[in-house]
Amino acid sequence: MGFADARAAADRAETVQRSQAARTVADNSVDANDCRELLLMLGLPDPPADGAPVRTQNERAQDQRAAEQRVPDYAYPDPSDSPRQPGT
Repeated sequence: MGFADARAAADRAETVQRSQAARTVADNSVDANDCRELLLMLGLPDPPADGAPVRTQNERAQDQRAAEQRVPDYAYPDPSDSPRQPGT
């Protein structure tokens, strides 16, 4: 392995690390502006547009709260459909 090969491998590894760092920043940002500012401060590129959804920490928390407050679907019988029995 020559110097050029080692340099190319190091460049690829750095690109992967920077992309992972950018993804982490994006995942933990409050909103798009927060993400953009943090990426600029850290000198990181925008997260790769690989089709993977980027959810901010705030969006994940909202989804979790919504799931915790969700009422399970249950078909309650309609009392008008049941036959009346004498004495009830």
